[in-house]
Amino acid sequence: MRPLIATAALLTLASPSLFAHPGHGMPGFAAGAAHPWLGVDHLLAMLAVGVIGVRLGGHGRWLVPAIFLVALSIGAALGSAGVAIPGVELAIAASVVAFGAILAFDVRHLLPIALMVAAFAIAHGHAHLAEAPVGGGLAYAVGMLFATATLHGLGVIAGLAVGRLPMAQPLRWGGAGLVLGGLALVALQLI
Repeated sequence: MRPLIATAALLTLASPSLFAHPGHGMPGFAAGAAHPWLGVDHLLAMLAVGVIGVRLGGHGRWLVPAIFLVALSIGAALGSAGVAIPGVELAIAASVVAFGAILAFDVRHLLPIALMVAAFAIAHGHAHLAEAPVGGGLAYAVGMLFATATLHGLGVIAGLAVGRLPMAQPLRWGGAGLVLGGLALVALQLI
């Protein structure tokens, strides 16, 4: 039974519909709000940012997600302006690996994590707005930020819930799972 589940999971990950690109025909806020939810790469990274914030504790709990949102906005502005950033999709897949590694190895150094989160958020924002439907504009960007903040919030809630368990091993195992899933996403980008 386990090989069947593993095969189904790999085939699901291989689906191109999981790379946050469907739904671009919708205009405005709805398209922006849908985009982060429609791709496993964006979804996992944004949830992980919330969990990482919880693991850092203190100011990191809110600072890391806030940095992601600011850098996401910068990347979105670059994408909207037509500024090309090579390897954006690969960077997005790599963000899942990096964020998973932070959790798996229980890294808790705010400055390097904040810089890494900002760099990857620029890639996420660029991809979001570079592919926005014509006429999406400000409403699309607001929807994207709203959905991203919501996913960060869900990550914070998940991190708090798991953090209340007697030991934090589930976060480390979850991080290891993110690394493996992220490596699969990277491999799909390289194929």
